[in-house]
Amino acid sequence: MVAIVKKYNYLIIALSFTFSLSLDYLQQGKQSGVYVLPVLIAAITLPLIPSLALAVLIGLFSLVLLPQAPNTSLFVMVFFRIVFFLLTDVLAYLLVKRQTSNKDDLIRELTANLDINKTLHNLILNDSKTALEVIDRDERIVNWNTKAGEMTGCDAAVGKCHTELFPYPMETGQNKILETLHSGKEYLDQEITLYFQGKEQLTALVNTYALKDDSGAIVGALALYRDITERKILERQIQQAEKFAALGQMAAGLAHEIRNPLTTVKGFLQLMSPANPIYSEYQSLMLDEVERTNKLISDFILLANPSAPRFKAASPHLLIHAVLDSLQDRAGKQQISLEYHVPHLPPVLLDEEQFKHLLGCLTDNAIEAMPKGGVLGISARLDLDTLQVQVWDTGQGIPSNIIDKIFDPFFTTKETGSGLGLAISYHIVKNHRGSIKVRSHPNSGSTFTIAIPVSIHPGEH
Repeated sequence: MVAIVKKYNYLIIALSFTFSLSLDYLQQGKQSGVYVLPVLIAAITLPLIPSLALAVLIGLFSLVLLPQAPNTSLFVMVFFRIVFFLLTDVLAYLLVKRQTSNKDDLIRELTANLDINKTLHNLILNDSKTALEVIDRDERIVNWNTKAGEMTGCDAAVGKCHTELFPYPMETGQNKILETLHSGKEYLDQEITLYFQGKEQLTALVNTYALKDDSGAIVGALALYRDITERKILERQIQQAEKFAALGQMAAGLAHEIRNPLTTVKGFLQLMSPANPIYSEYQSLMLDEVERTNKLISDFILLANPSAPRFKAASPHLLIHAVLDSLQDRAGKQQISLEYHVPHLPPVLLDEEQFKHLLGCLTDNAIEAMPKGGVLGISARLDLDTLQVQVWDTGQGIPSNIIDKIFDPFFTTKETGSGLGLAISYHIVKNHRGSIKVRSHPNSGSTFTIAIPVSIHPGEH
């Protein structure tokens, strides 16, 4: 309303003056106070100088129309009439100015408070170590903070459907927010596994909350994700260390106690005469089983009481190439193609035998995970003082409910497996002061990533 008055101020002043003039005419010049109306409108809508000038003109004009009071000089009438209208204009202008100033101050204060609240809101959301996601009733993301972008690798998530960023099944737990949206069931510190395209899987704690309107109907859902991957890795490392410590105390004596009689049995089997074909058949079978048991004991001893690495300068690409060469026949028979992405790397300090044993265990597992064929790949690169090696396959993947157990001694899902291969691999990497991680998606294969600190300066070792 005020904006309209200011836009058409001169028209409104003219109309009010016409109205005052008409009213004055009908009252036969007895209502001079009606001319105050256009003066007030001028004070409200015009700057001070134009409104004062208009007040003087209106005062003079009213003198022409109004009859002169008896016994009153014209000068006195002009003076008091003009002074009256000028005072009216000034007082009205000051009053409007004061109200406008108060209003402007209030607007500035409210704007400042709004800016402060907005800044605090952004600080709380974006500086938090907790990822935040809010979806509407159509499962579309309406709020997504900085931590969520860092965790998922997607900053521009607002407007996208939740399942575009979290395409994996409900069993992984990463769609708890959808369960809350559709059923109203809320979760508190629920441990879930998060999968993202091109990123390592994460372990997180999720809290979900249903968002309701005044009638109690669910209009959206909120989820808070807290990344606990590093904590879980540390917990697993501590558990692994405790298991290996207990295993080491038992292993030495037990393994030797088993190996001693096996050595005796093997020796007498070799002395048996091969003349009798029945004995010869049994002898071969028993010798194979003794060798298999002996290898199992060797692995057990290596796991429980590993030797310290013997570091010497070696070229990683040559070692990797040697491992792949040994797999050619076996991979060809199972229709598995081998991919090699390893550039020429400078010599670094490694234990050659342990490094090849490590790669052998990982590639054996990869081949066994692809009974119907697939792709097995190895890549390597030198990042400053760290050798990073990846071994991947396109097999069936590792179920999320057992992926935390695959490095445990004697844990296996194979009918003829010993459960020692990955446990030994884990121990070899730790002996090299490195780390080994696995990323696996259901039916999409697995990727093992090894990071080993290396040096070409023998003095450091």
